Order: sequence, then structure tokens, then C-alpha cells
Amino acid sequence: MAYLTRIAPPTVSVVTRVGHAHLGEFGSVENIAQAKGEIVEALPDASDGGLAVLNGDDVSVAAMASRTGALVLTYGIDGPADVRAEDVTVDELGRAGFRLVHDGQAAEVRLRLYGLH
Repeated sequence: MAYLTRIAPPTVSVVTRVGHAHLGEFGSVENIAQAKGEIVEALPDASDGGLAVLNGDDVSVAAMASRTGALVLTYGIDGPADVRAEDVTVDELGRAGFRLVHDGQAAEVRLRLYGLH
């Protein structure tokens, strides 16, 4: 990731999850977290427009906040987060709905996609 961020420096990065999908390439979940965190490290500082959007429900992702000088915005359902999905439901067709909460404001959201995203 560090190599790729030198080729195309990001100003915004979104890290959704550290899972097992890349175990064959990286050997361990810890190595996956290290590699994914390199995109967060490559962000410019907040004063230069850097923004890291991190899943606050994934401990490995949330820990990446300490690896950047960019503005960090967390999102989640279960843990503390800047942007939250509350009262998540799934309708009879398998589409999720929830109340989106941020900075004291809320909006109802109904996805047209199937499954929890």
C-alpha cells in the first residue's frame, strides 16, 4: 500500500474492515492491518485536507486513527462513532433501513440493496 500511495497520493481514505480475505498474501490479520493502515499514514494532515473515514466497530480499523494527522471520522453501529446507524432493521425483501445520526441530527435511511451493508 505504501508503494501505491506514493504513485497516487490519497487525500481521503475509507477503511471498512480488517478481515481474513488477504491472509494468503499477508500471512496474518496483524499484517493485513499494518498494510491497510499504510493508506491512512499516507494522508495529508487535516490542515491540508486529509480525511480518514474509519469503521469504529472494527478494533483494528479504529486503531488506525493514531497513525495519521488527517481528520478522522468514524462510523459504526455497535461502538462509539461520529456517524452512527441506529435502529437497524431489515425488511421482508432483505433490505436494510436505519436512522443515520451525526452531530445531533438524524435522518431515516432505507437502502434499495439487499443485505446489511
